Amino acid sequence: MTSRLVLRMFLMISCLCPSFQQEPPFVYNGFDQAGNNLHLDGGARILPHGGALQLTNDTLRQMGHAFLQQPIDYNSSEPVSFSTHFVCALLPAGYASGHGMAFVVSQSTDFSHAEPTRFFGIFNTSSNESTPARVLAIELDTSLAPELKDISDNHVGIDVDSAVSKLSANASYFSDKEGRSIEIKLLSGDPIQVWVDYQGTTLNVTLAPLKTEKPSRPLLSSASINLTEIVQGRRMFFGFSGATGSIMSYQYVLGWSFSKTMATLQSIDISKLPKVDHPSYEMHIRSRLSVSSSSMARYLLQILIITSLHLISLSSQQETSFVYQNFTSQENLYLDASAKVLLPSGLLQLTNTSDYQMGRAFHKKPIQLISSFSTHFVCALVAKPGVEPGHGLTFLVSPSTDFSYAESTRYLGAFNASRSPALAVELDTIWNPEFNDIKVVGGHVGIDVNDPISIAVAPASYYSKGRNVSLNLLSGNPIQVWVDYDGSVLNVSLAPLEVEKPSRPVLSHPINLSDIFPNISKLFVGFSAATGNSVCDHYILWWSFGTSGGGSLHRLDISKLPQVPHPKPLPTVHPKAPHKKLPPWIIFLVVFLAVVALAVLAGVYFQRRKKFSEVSETWEKEFDAHRFSYKSLYKATKGFSKDEFLGKGGFGEVYRGKLPQGREIAVKRVSHNGDEGVKQFVAEVVSMRCLKHRNLVPLFGYCRRKRELLLVSEYMPNGSLDEHLFDEAKRILSWKERLVVVKG
Repeated sequence: MTSRLVLRMFLMISCLCPSFQQEPPFVYNGFDQAGNNLHLDGGARILPHGGALQLTNDTLRQMGHAFLQQPIDYNSSEPVSFSTHFVCALLPAGYASGHGMAFVVSQSTDFSHAEPTRFFGIFNTSSNESTPARVLAIELDTSLAPELKDISDNHVGIDVDSAVSKLSANASYFSDKEGRSIEIKLLSGDPIQVWVDYQGTTLNVTLAPLKTEKPSRPLLSSASINLTEIVQGRRMFFGFSGATGSIMSYQYVLGWSFSKTMATLQSIDISKLPKVDHPSYEMHIRSRLSVSSSSMARYLLQILIITSLHLISLSSQQETSFVYQNFTSQENLYLDASAKVLLPSGLLQLTNTSDYQMGRAFHKKPIQLISSFSTHFVCALVAKPGVEPGHGLTFLVSPSTDFSYAESTRYLGAFNASRSPALAVELDTIWNPEFNDIKVVGGHVGIDVNDPISIAVAPASYYSKGRNVSLNLLSGNPIQVWVDYDGSVLNVSLAPLEVEKPSRPVLSHPINLSDIFPNISKLFVGFSAATGNSVCDHYILWWSFGTSGGGSLHRLDISKLPQVPHPKPLPTVHPKAPHKKLPPWIIFLVVFLAVVALAVLAGVYFQRRKKFSEVSETWEKEFDAHRFSYKSLYKATKGFSKDEFLGKGGFGEVYRGKLPQGREIAVKRVSHNGDEGVKQFVAEVVSMRCLKHRNLVPLFGYCRRKRELLLVSEYMPNGSLDEHLFDEAKRILSWKERLVVVKG
């Protein structure tokens, strides 16, 4: 009996254990049975009918997290890998909806540091490489945040420790049937399948509509993800996160399958997934009003109380609204440092082109600390020719007009090295990496709170026809700037002079003025600008301000704006008309021909040098007076031409020649095989030149080359003596005549 009781208890414990910890692989076709296995916080909850996991609803600035209760451990002998497949649905909660959701791998489930809106309830403004969040997230993003380098308002991204995606792509899936990528609208409200596969260091993300098989090609693939480095270990939490801001959406997870390996990943049964409604905006409003009578009564009472308090507040807070069509009248204007009004145009000049200058201009009357404001102004930054332009200007909100502590250069005349209470929207034209500036051509826009290190920054641009168009702050052309604050979010928009206000801001960031200026009820609004080594003219042409939203702003009349003075440009030397770039093959051909020509010339030179080369040794210097150059003998005999050939003797050939002085000579070419006896031979030849005899042929000198000697003598037109001694065809000399010849 006892053994049976023990066995029953053992079986009961075995059945209860899975409810405490869901070990992979597992699959949820709806989450109605998963409550004990999930850790939910924020706005996350499991809907009672159907079991859909809802991360957020239509509440402003909401976050919702849903994670496995226990982390998943990888022992040292197994690889860190996983595969997951989930089905989600994002439903709009109004005409503008956002922000999105993410599949998350994290070191912890503590997200108390996280912010909603574009940070998805995972990150915050300080999440970066220096202060990592230890999080890998696959974001499904439905809101464009240029400061986070978003590519669109409908994209998928891989985030590591920061909301700035390492890799992103517009939401789509590859159709194997059609062989192309097809767009998926994340906020359509339709269920979307997502697969995330990780092995080694490769992470693949794939999307598809509900009834489509997993595509053969992923949407995103990164080969540089090291999960153990990101979470700092082999234990990690898996789950989901979603967030809203001033724009909301319903974010659901309908089914989830997870495994440590792709091979063991279980399939989601689509037929068992919970259904979610698709409320239109009108239905959303009606659903908000469809409450019980008792709830309605309480709701109306709350509205009555809030309205009464609001009216009391309004009685003590007068709306502020003003406009400067130009700045000719300075009655309500406070000018500080270098700021001045140029007359008669009424142009407000904050700085000129002097070094290390500051200028500030404020509306004299302070405004009450308000829940919202809007301002619209026109400015122009004009560079000085030949000088690096800088540094920039700001729209400034401050509890005081005393900026004696402020510095010029990169501090823009509003801050210094230490913190000071001020909110500034900067138009910055100088890149300062230590201030988290971004390096872009044309300058950037930033939001600064209490110091010049921007909490949000974006390239100077404006939204037009579905894309961002770059603006050059230093073009010298007037630029429109709008700054709108709704009590929780600060939006900054830019546009050229003749362009309407864009539908999307260039910067949008959560701001709470009460946190920036605690215990302060009155604030001043105005402008500041500064120069340093870099200088330019900073002008304000027109300014409108209102504390009751954009509707209180005055309309800009472009025709009444003062003209911006532009300095005369430096005289320029007109460059020569640019030559057409030659094709590479022509350049190669020219270089090749030049090399060939040089080679030919070098060959000719060395051949010619070899042709007239001679052999000369030290001992021959005493005979230099009797030596002829080979080149002179070559020219005298016309290159030892056959026409100048006289005959051939026992020692070599004889040629007739003519020296430049007109003297006729005979040149005898004698070959020799070595240097033996050459010195004695030359000495004898030279000594023979000294012999004087009437019937002896005068010897003028010699020339010596390698293996060849040339003897130079006077040319005898009647021939030599041997012809009269041995030639039988001629008369032979008698012995008496021979004696006369010898005596001379």
